[in-house]
Amino acid sequence: MLRIRRFEEKAAELYSATKIRGFMHLYNGEEAIAVGVIQAIQPDDAVVATYREHGHAL
Repeated sequence: MLRIRRFEEKAAELYSATKIRGFMHLYNGEEAIAVGVIQAIQPDDAVVATYREHGHAL
């Protein structure tokens, strides 16, 4: 969860500095969801997420 939070904080910083273009949909406060889901999946399961998928990808 800490890795996800730090990633999101850095992404927000870079977005504010206009180093990242486009839209930014952060995952702050939802870290436990990604951690729980990824821990529960099986090797043959597919992970499908919406535009707030940074936590799942990490």
